[in-house]
Amino acid sequence: MEAGWRILVVDDERSFREGMARALESWAQVRGVDDLGEAQCLLSSWRPHAIIVDPVLRSGDAIAFLSRVARTENVVVFCCVARRGYPFAFRDGRVRFLPREWSWRTLSGIIERSVRVLLEKKQLVQMDERGACSGDDFPRDQDWSSQKREWLTPVSRAVVNYAEEAVQ
Repeated sequence: MEAGWRILVVDDERSFREGMARALESWAQVRGVDDLGEAQCLLSSWRPHAIIVDPVLRSGDAIAFLSRVARTENVVVFCCVARRGYPFAFRDGRVRFLPREWSWRTLSGIIERSVRVLLEKKQLVQMDERGACSGDDFPRDQDWSSQKREWLTPVSRAVVNYAEEAVQ
């Protein structure tokens, strides 16, 4: 596991949270919750790099939560859905939809590749003249949300490429 990677799974099905955690644990720290309130608290305190959300949670309005997180938080947002019809509000690329029926390995690979593309696009660590690193493992600058569009296309391409490789 790479210590700096954090993934939050928000789903009211315990088996999905546990399965996703097992799939991702080789390269990320994973926390799973079934409540939107707890998810919001973890977004602030734990600062995950990515969040995976079930759009039909029983604990609240997951669509409004997804929309708010995609607009304001510095995370890659995934939505695992069991059906093909994605909410129209998210067709602009702010939320990446993944079919729930794909294998854990395929989902893990897509999520890992997407997170890595994001972090490669945004320089996270500053190097001084001696080559020493400083900085956090995740950006803190306030205007980063407005820069999401710069990396949405590469992230989307990474998802599509990985999905095509998995199908072959």
